Amino acid sequence: MEQDFALHAGTVLDSGKFKYTIVKVLGNGTFGITYLATIPVRGSLGSLEMKVAVKEFFMKDVCSRRADGSLQEMTQGGLVYNYAIKFRREAENLSRLDHPQIVRVLDVFTANNTVYYAMEFVEGENLNEFLKEHGRMSESEAVSCIRSIAAPLEYMHEHKMLHLDLKPGNVMRRSSDGKCVLIDFGLSKYYADNGEPESSTNIGMGTPGYAPIEQAQAGKNRQVYPTLDIYALGGTFYKLLTGEAPPEASELLDGFPREKLLYPGSGISVPVADAIEKAMSPRRIDRPQSVRDFLVLLGECPSGASCFSDDSTVLDEKETGGTASRPHGSSSPSGMSSSSGSSGSRSSGMGVGNVGGSHGGGDGKVPSNRFKVWLIAACVIVGLVAGYILLRGLMFGGGHGGSVVPGDSTLVTYTPCDAAADGADVYTRISRGEKVPVKANPSKDRASSGTVSREQDNEVQTALDSKDEQIAALQQQIKEEREQRTRDSLAAVQRLKERRQQIKDSVAAAKRAEQEAAAKEEAARKAAEEKARQEAARKAAEEARSTTGTINGHEWVDLGLSVKWATCNVGASSPSNYGNYYAWGETKTKSEYTVDNSSTYGINIGDISGDSRYDAARANWGGTWRLPTEAEMEELMDKCTWTWTSQGGHNGYRVTGPNGSSIFLPAAGYRDGSSLYNANVAGYYHNSTPDMNDATIVYQLFIDNSRSVWYAGSDSRYPGQSVRPVSD
Repeated sequence: MEQDFALHAGTVLDSGKFKYTIVKVLGNGTFGITYLATIPVRGSLGSLEMKVAVKEFFMKDVCSRRADGSLQEMTQGGLVYNYAIKFRREAENLSRLDHPQIVRVLDVFTANNTVYYAMEFVEGENLNEFLKEHGRMSESEAVSCIRSIAAPLEYMHEHKMLHLDLKPGNVMRRSSDGKCVLIDFGLSKYYADNGEPESSTNIGMGTPGYAPIEQAQAGKNRQVYPTLDIYALGGTFYKLLTGEAPPEASELLDGFPREKLLYPGSGISVPVADAIEKAMSPRRIDRPQSVRDFLVLLGECPSGASCFSDDSTVLDEKETGGTASRPHGSSSPSGMSSSSGSSGSRSSGMGVGNVGGSHGGGDGKVPSNRFKVWLIAACVIVGLVAGYILLRGLMFGGGHGGSVVPGDSTLVTYTPCDAAADGADVYTRISRGEKVPVKANPSKDRASSGTVSREQDNEVQTALDSKDEQIAALQQQIKEEREQRTRDSLAAVQRLKERRQQIKDSVAAAKRAEQEAAAKEEAARKAAEEKARQEAARKAAEEARSTTGTINGHEWVDLGLSVKWATCNVGASSPSNYGNYYAWGETKTKSEYTVDNSSTYGINIGDISGDSRYDAARANWGGTWRLPTEAEMEELMDKCTWTWTSQGGHNGYRVTGPNGSSIFLPAAGYRDGSSLYNANVAGYYHNSTPDMNDATIVYQLFIDNSRSVWYAGSDSRYPGQSVRPVSD
């Protein structure tokens, strides 16, 4: 729903280059309102309406709008004016960035007495909206998204610019290609090599959960670094994986909540959790110092390689022992696919989600604990079989050539015959599973028997069966130990979660106790202040009684200054009453105050104090009453104490003079057209001295609750303002 203070749909803004037609409000914040707008685009085939986003400088709770849509508070040198200059500078800074994933500034212009800039309209949804609709992302989705965000962020840092408000709500997921686009650069700032920001204004506090502790203090030590955005990138990663807002920076002083990422079934790997924890380190020096360093932690950006190529995969030289970068699956300079394994290598292009899994081959995956257990068991089995073969050779005279007959457990040895026919016959008989008599071998005493005995064969078989039982027992033991370690790990995680919850509960209880104590202390302080104020008011009233009087029925107070000040505005029945409103140089009230019906707008006349033709105080009260001069208002401002307070239900200032006497100036606002503006927020009081260089301007006293008091202002003769008379 459009806000009351926003421009209405159909409003047209003319920048001189384009005419923007407002469609609706997209969002609003502390310093601006963002609209969806259209501009006509004409070509050889006709014209169409192109969508753009237009951001307007409008300070919430400070600015107000006239009936024609223009802002009223843009007084040169004032608070709003200075922030408007900063707003324009930020738009111009953003316009110098040229990256496909950073929203482009199309136009910067002034209209409605304020500043606007137009940007490309990104069709899509921000990441907060995506998470609300789809839930938290899988690890692979989140890594891809963070990689997409990292590209424009690194581009900004290379151009010495910080975003300072990176979070899911300020990242749009573009519908056309799914890429992430950075938006909302309201806190962005350029900085020098030594960390000095471009201007003297403090940087923004950022968003809790996405801003480190030092961001709130950066305006004090005047140094900013890319690690501010690295912290926010880690917080964004945390939100994408958990669907929850990251903990505030102060909470991380007690430790990072790894259990929010690493729990059974989370699907989040240890390297990713480590990268997020390091990025959100409370100390700046403990974080990755650049976007590239952060991607290295994820295995996404090896040293010396491009971080953001979409069609290349590189191998980590640290892991491969110096293997050159090649396309995934290639093991030769020609790039041909190979299925042979490469010991100790892994493909960094596989991403952190591929750690663990199968072994051997060319997939480059790191062996899992399950594989290591089976590898040990296989080695034991191979060792036992080798021992058995050695035992058989020792028992049956191996070394002369031999064979095991398929399908028969009886072992035979064979000494080759001299004739080729005998050898062929023996081979044929062995292949049929027959026992073959051994040819006499004089060098062996056992050869005369011709065959191996059943007893010897059974002894070997028994020994082998015994080894099989030992292997099975070993496998069972390994399985039980693995299951026990799993149970111990889960129990340790549960104990850690319980301990963290206890600490969190203790901290919360301590905070509540601290807040309650602070509330009691604040209540006691306010009570003491109110008592002191009442006592001071009583004393001031007593003292004022001896320094008051009347002229023509209107009371005055001697504040110890050069003139006596009236206790009420002209037309008021009490000090807190607003009274009447007069255009400068006019003596009667009107139903509408405009430039056209102003009798003195643009007319060169001198000081009007005491001139009954122009002085509303003299014309309405008579006697010696008159408008104060500029010098008398400056005396009131410089020599008195000003206290913002309430009297008779109206806000205003109690002005206490050097002698302790005081008057009350209500914040009566002013009249423009037929409307009353800023009543109970600010006050505008005429004096008798005009600007001698501009016949449309007159000096005035302006007050508001920030103790802002100054003179001058444009078009200030025609609005209706308050009159507080003085007398010599």
